[in-house]
Amino acid sequence: MPSILILPMQATNPAHDFPRTYSRWIWGVLLLALGLRLIYVLGLPPLNAYLIDGGDTVWYLINGIGLTSGKVAGRLWVAFEDQYYVLPFLSKALPTPPLYLYLVGWWQMALPPAAAITGIWVMQAVMGTAVCWFGYRVGRRIHSEAAGLIAAFALAINPELIREAGHILTESSYIFFVFAAIWLYVDYVVPQFALNERPRWPVLLLIGAVFGLGTLTRAVLLLFPVGIVFHMLLISRARWWRGALVLLAAYGLMIGTWTAHNWVLYQRFVIVSDQFTPAFWRGAVTTDGAPHENDAQLEGTTPGEAAVEAIADDFGGYITLRVRELADAYLTPAGTTTLGGESLRQLVTDWWCNDRTLAGLGAVTQGDHFWLKALMYGFHFGGILLGLAGMWFARRRWQVMTVLGGFILYTTLLHSVLIALPRYVFPTQIAFWMLAAVPLAMLWQKARQPRA
Repeated sequence: MPSILILPMQATNPAHDFPRTYSRWIWGVLLLALGLRLIYVLGLPPLNAYLIDGGDTVWYLINGIGLTSGKVAGRLWVAFEDQYYVLPFLSKALPTPPLYLYLVGWWQMALPPAAAITGIWVMQAVMGTAVCWFGYRVGRRIHSEAAGLIAAFALAINPELIREAGHILTESSYIFFVFAAIWLYVDYVVPQFALNERPRWPVLLLIGAVFGLGTLTRAVLLLFPVGIVFHMLLISRARWWRGALVLLAAYGLMIGTWTAHNWVLYQRFVIVSDQFTPAFWRGAVTTDGAPHENDAQLEGTTPGEAAVEAIADDFGGYITLRVRELADAYLTPAGTTTLGGESLRQLVTDWWCNDRTLAGLGAVTQGDHFWLKALMYGFHFGGILLGLAGMWFARRRWQVMTVLGGFILYTTLLHSVLIALPRYVFPTQIAFWMLAAVPLAMLWQKARQPRA
């Protein structure tokens, strides 16, 4: 008789139990994501980026050239439609982290102005496409192949993310580096616990360095990698403490390059950015405005002292302000603020409070960019609501779920103290949609089951 060997069943970790092969559909999703972004950005007039009135776009472009050229101060001449614009820059005391300035500066140093702007947009389109790949890999870890494809597809067609590629702002780069590091951690560190193995040091060094690049893009990420270190210690029951130190050391060395740069050249000590106390002050008052207006208000004092004074004078009002501002940031899709025109939320609120007729509702649909804004609102609130449900349904794979939920919680807590704007909390949408893929994948799988 043939012999039969019965092997003992091994305990599996759902965060590691998924096939190594990839669905052929993901390549179509990535091509769709890249195509939509390129179609959008290549239809924009490049030189208009230098003429944007207000916002941070021109500041990033001009100071990017200054930082990349190595000049402490100077002026940039831009020719546009037979007109010349003189734009000053000062790279000695930059208030922000430098990485995005270097990225846009390198393009402008290498190419003529119009081609440089197009190059920046194409770079950001590729970054946005890569984020869809990160969503696919994380979705597979947190639930299934179907969840990975759903996450990638949702990120590929999200109109806010498509339009983000055409903005000369830090969001595209920040989102890319943050979720690149989260993907590497979820895909190459968390599963090692199920295999009873230690993470490889080169991977930990890479994760720490990528988190460092994210912090050098936007300073608000500063403490999140510390949370990742605690997560490592939690899932390994403190056995991975050496690996945690390796990750933290790589992170510290990466962000320390900017500290060293400022100290060696300008004898200025700064850890990533010197804008934490100004952001704290702006979150404590309602009178902040343009930089020159803020400087006038803070004359004779420091942002920290002014913030403490404002909070002490009206602590209840401060709490109300923080709750209202944070709620408004989460209730407003960031993409609708850059479209301009009438506020869709205000139009709907006015209709509900004062009209409630079909004719009035028809007038609402005639508002500026109504259908695009409505689509953005659908993706925005759909991601949040389904993402919260996904946290519950993915609770058994908490090793992955808590990384995404932790990023959402970290961003929320940080901007409950610092100033909160829709674009500041916008990166949480990527985490929400990775979690939202879980209940959607469960519905998809249930729909495909044969009926009894």
